[in-house]
Amino acid sequence: MTNAQTQEFLQRYQIIHQWSDDPRRTSPLKPGDPGYLELGGKQILANTGLSATLIKTVEQGTPYANTYTLAIRSTENRSVSLGGDLVRDRDAADRNGIAVHGFALAQIDALDRYYDWLRATGLLPAGATLNVSGYSLGGHLATVFTELHPEVAHTFTFNGAGRGDWDAGRGTLQDVLSFYRAALKDPTIAAPYVLDPDYWTGLRSFGGVAELFESALLLYRSLTLVDDLSVYSDPRYFVAIEATARKFSIEPVLKLARDALSFPGSAGPTLPPEVAARITQIAGLADHNDSQAVS
Repeated sequence: MTNAQTQEFLQRYQIIHQWSDDPRRTSPLKPGDPGYLELGGKQILANTGLSATLIKTVEQGTPYANTYTLAIRSTENRSVSLGGDLVRDRDAADRNGIAVHGFALAQIDALDRYYDWLRATGLLPAGATLNVSGYSLGGHLATVFTELHPEVAHTFTFNGAGRGDWDAGRGTLQDVLSFYRAALKDPTIAAPYVLDPDYWTGLRSFGGVAELFESALLLYRSLTLVDDLSVYSDPRYFVAIEATARKFSIEPVLKLARDALSFPGSAGPTLPPEVAARITQIAGLADHNDSQAVS
């Protein structure tokens, strides 16, 4: 941003709080460290790649005066050495999360906990008007967050990554998130859904899956905490997302996209009317040869 743009921004908005994690970090966060959050006596782990900022509109005389916006960052598509978060964002959240399993559950979980922390600390006052925005991966997170929270006034997504679909007869979106959290904490809950040799035929060696499950179980029984640096390197994460996808029959975005290409006019996931009414989706194309992955 130029100095003029910075000054204009500061005249209109106030940054209330920003939460993200330095992917170059090599040791656990301690109380007092930037990025360390605690809620109810427990640390909210900054190990997913999520980055979100709470902003207040301070400019008066506009419809958004004194309202808040939770702005969610997109994929940091550079390597750690170049200041990005390529592995956790693109490889884990985008590809293995949204494309293959329908949802970036780890970042959705972190975002939801961050929201609880903002409310508990009073940084987001009770009864305040909250809007949400997100681009690309952030659009996916913003969409799911809005579905989870009817108190969100309005959400704007820019080239949002969409989301997968699930069997609503098996539970709500909140049930999906709650089960993921429970399975991440206790992999024994996931056993009925991942220890099925027939399911893995042609997908992945069942022996490899069983080995991952045993690794997850060993960590659970030894009371080892989930990896503080990256949840994606913890076998309990793999077990949790696989079990969640199976329990709720989640259709991943990659499959939905292929179906749309193979069967023009086929219906993809539809947002409930009360949710769709609160989301404005904006899409556009670059004019300088950017690769197209979302819109």
